[in-house]
Amino acid sequence: MIVNKKKIFIFLALFLFIVNSLKGTIAIDFDELNENVTKVVTYNVGTQELISYDEISSNASWSKNVPSYCLTYKKGSPLIVSPTQQGDLLPLLVRFKGNLEVSMGGHTSNDSEYKIWSSHLIQEKDPQEIKKSLPEPLKKVSSEASLPITRLRPGTHTLATLSGEDKGNLGELVTTLTFLSFGYRQLPSKYEHNHGIDGIFQSLSGKYIFLTQSKRKSKPQTAENVVEHELNEPKIDGTIMEMEGYAQTRNTAELLKNFLDLTPHNVYKFGHRVTDSGKIQYHISPLEIVKFPKTRLKLTGATEAQKVKAIRNELDTYENTNEKQLDLLLKAAIGLGFAQDQVMERFTQIMNEKMKASTANLASPQQVPISLNPSPIVFPSQPSFSQNQSSVPAQVSVVLQGEDKSSYSREHLHGFLVYLTEKLKRSPAQISNQLSGIKGASKTTITRLCNDKNNAPTKEYDDLWNALKKTFQEDFKRWSS
Repeated sequence: MIVNKKKIFIFLALFLFIVNSLKGTIAIDFDELNENVTKVVTYNVGTQELISYDEISSNASWSKNVPSYCLTYKKGSPLIVSPTQQGDLLPLLVRFKGNLEVSMGGHTSNDSEYKIWSSHLIQEKDPQEIKKSLPEPLKKVSSEASLPITRLRPGTHTLATLSGEDKGNLGELVTTLTFLSFGYRQLPSKYEHNHGIDGIFQSLSGKYIFLTQSKRKSKPQTAENVVEHELNEPKIDGTIMEMEGYAQTRNTAELLKNFLDLTPHNVYKFGHRVTDSGKIQYHISPLEIVKFPKTRLKLTGATEAQKVKAIRNELDTYENTNEKQLDLLLKAAIGLGFAQDQVMERFTQIMNEKMKASTANLASPQQVPISLNPSPIVFPSQPSFSQNQSSVPAQVSVVLQGEDKSSYSREHLHGFLVYLTEKLKRSPAQISNQLSGIKGASKTTITRLCNDKNNAPTKEYDDLWNALKKTFQEDFKRWSS
């Protein structure tokens, strides 16, 4: 009797293992790498495991059996999906750019350039339901053999032999397939090729947002660490601000800001990490609004300088010249309900206040600090008058002679950019436009360099430095003299 009980226990354990291994949606993605090669990734969302990674010739016929289904494909022909068993079938989701031919019903939708077909109606899951439908998160993955893959090149291939870029793309793909199967749509989140957030997904009802990050490496090697370091709140805040400056991500940034203002408790973070064994770590955590920078959330408490800088950054996203930005400001003021004469009167008052403050500074001239490594110092000159001018003090720049500033250094690059933006009032967007085509001359990079010299590239950016000196030649002479 004891033996029979033991056999029954073993049978039940084996049965449960088989059921759990088949649990969840099978997701398959077809993507043409080039005209000759198509990549096919098969993935079990429910168990968070890769089933296969295949490269197939676009000119050859291809067939594959997955749980409950058989898929047949040849370039130029529809992808054929047919069941391999009677009765209940496992849910299947296919993402494909071409046409599909299925022998059963199903549901079809579009996601950007792809078509999505699913054998079952996709039900939207809230964050708690997503947690329940996924297996217990893997904290650590024991050392296991790397998953064999098929590639159209000689040699033995596994996930471990993929390039860093291919692994990164694979990580983002399995995240996308995961959220498509949970009833979410993907929003634009990348700018300047690969900058931004890996994935931003909104539930079909519009109620929830997930910010996702996929990494193949992290220290320590856990998905929780990916969330902690790549999706921390200050980093998210900075990325949203940068997304506002690009047409392809501006609407997504506005949507995120609305969520942060109105329903931050409906925003979640999701980290993914694909291991070489094909098992996938994940980590879900709610966004913590209290960790966002205070000046971002409470702009009324910011200093005047911070407010002015924030408004200037906003203006840079809409207009490229100072004249057009001024026009926009004045029109915005009139649009708030102020009469045109009120706007001009207030503008005159502000200019008079600045003139009075400048005149007051003459009564107590500042002492000029002297150091071994002097930098440009500006202080009020003695008043200069002419017969037809009012007594408005002029500003002159006094520069102590020092080191040669023509060579590249973090300090020189930061100092000259600050001179262009703060002293000459050129915006990062204007500088970037004049340096179009130069490596490292994006608006984002220039803004970072202006904010902190330690954001300068770790290696010498001679192209950027030389282009700055050449494009703004006269300004550079004045700054370095």
